[in-house]
Amino acid sequence: MILPKTKQIEIMPKRFVQGLGLLLIIVLIAVFTFRLLDYPLVGVPPKAQVSQEMVVTFVERNRFDVVVLDKYGKVLAESSDGTNGFLGVVFNAVKRERIKKRILGDNVLRIVQYKNDRIAVVDDWTGLEIQVNSFGAKNLEVFSLLFDN
Repeated sequence: MILPKTKQIEIMPKRFVQGLGLLLIIVLIAVFTFRLLDYPLVGVPPKAQVSQEMVVTFVERNRFDVVVLDKYGKVLAESSDGTNGFLGVVFNAVKRERIKKRILGDNVLRIVQYKNDRIAVVDDWTGLEIQVNSFGAKNLEVFSLLFDN
């Protein structure tokens, strides 16, 4: 007895899967070529010397409200003041990284300004370095004003 052919339904068309495979091979070839020819990495901040560095303490009032103090306890900024809300966002990112790595550290962070005008917030406990320039001019201004105080 001969069974009738059943129509198979393709979940993903064969050409689509072949196209994805070709794209994967092209990307892998490009990555290996760039690494073998020693091209500089894209998306990595350029190396520069430190022009200014300050140690600050973040004091948390609630989830998004923080106060930034200098090493003498003087208030430098509050995240509840106007456009300073980004201070709380950065501190929450640091807290999240500490939770992921199961590190209990103090709230002392370093703010580093490089000679190429980049500013980074550095957490020495986790090794996290947040490049503030990546978040726009207004957020960069929030941290650059800390150096003026």
